Amino acid sequence: LEFWFPHCKGCVLATPEINKIQEKYKTKGLMVLGIEITEKPESVLIDYIQEQKIEYPTLYNGKETAKKYGVYAAPTFFLIDKKGKVIYTSVGLDKKQMIKEIENII
Repeated sequence: LEFWFPHCKGCVLATPEINKIQEKYKTKGLMVLGIEITEKPESVLIDYIQEQKIEYPTLYNGKETAKKYGVYAAPTFFLIDKKGKVIYTSVGLDKKQMIKEIENII
């Protein structure tokens, strides 16, 4: 899961990297889901997602979901295994560590 919001500098920088990670590992079972954490209108977010070339599904208005996960900043990442257990969390993208964790569970 990636919790993000539009124009967040870290989120913008992470997008191409997350797109690459998703592409590389999708055939091994990785599924990236974005959760946008503001309450902007869907049409604004659709345009933004197209501009930023976000290539993974995104939930809109995910503020309540973010609260349930204890998210306080963006981007925040959660790696969840097939049994639903959170095995990695990161505020900001630590690409090397994330890839290491992905490879450990795939």
